[in-house]
Amino acid sequence: MGRQAPPGWLPRAPGVTLAGCRRAGVVLVLIALSACDGAGSPYFPLAPGTLREYVITRTTMDGTRAQRHVLRDLEPAWLSGRRVIPRISLGGDVYYYGSGDGYVLRVATRMRTQHAAREHLPAVRVLPIAPVTGTTWSAATMTTVLEKTGPPQETLYRINVDVVMTYTVTAVDARMDIAAGSYTDCVLVTGHGDASADVGNYIGRATISVESRDWYAPGVGLVRSERQERTSSEALPGGRMVVELRALRR
Repeated sequence: MGRQAPPGWLPRAPGVTLAGCRRAGVVLVLIALSACDGAGSPYFPLAPGTLREYVITRTTMDGTRAQRHVLRDLEPAWLSGRRVIPRISLGGDVYYYGSGDGYVLRVATRMRTQHAAREHLPAVRVLPIAPVTGTTWSAATMTTVLEKTGPPQETLYRINVDVVMTYTVTAVDARMDIAAGSYTDCVLVTGHGDASADVGNYIGRATISVESRDWYAPGVGLVRSERQERTSSEALPGGRMVVELRALRR
């Protein structure tokens, strides 16, 4: 299934100390979606030592850029009395997953620049443990591809806005063909959200719309994600991000 990452290349998960906050790390959070043995969902398998390699393709007004991203599943841990499964990135970002109310939950995040894990209050719903067509839930996200570089002095202009997304399981028998292989009986989750905000950057008030499609394969997890962001501003009209699995090693 493509190039495999070498063993032992990732740091150990840091100690879990909580400092409350809502969420952190947009791009990596979008692709760190796999559950744990405590969550019990076949669409979110997470076993210690499993490596997943993704390619993220971001299209902004500055053009298209692809980058490799690798995640590793770690041993179970305890966080505020809850059993969680950590997942760590090559750069050292850690995401902690648990379960509750019939959902896989992301309960905390520790970005590489932070000294302590930060709890999501409330925990972020990722996917129903037993997905059924028509199931709907909400979760907040942040825009991530609304940016461009321009004068003066090649300044980076970026719109970072919270958007509350409504997610719906639209299929449980979808097929996805990617470079890593062909996957059947996938759960397809579609999402949509709108927001209005004064985004500054000489743009002023703008309406932002986000749409997404995510495919989860049984026994594998997230295999592909597509995300489109649009605004009402001609200065920053939109951007796109595609995340695709390239390799899996257990």
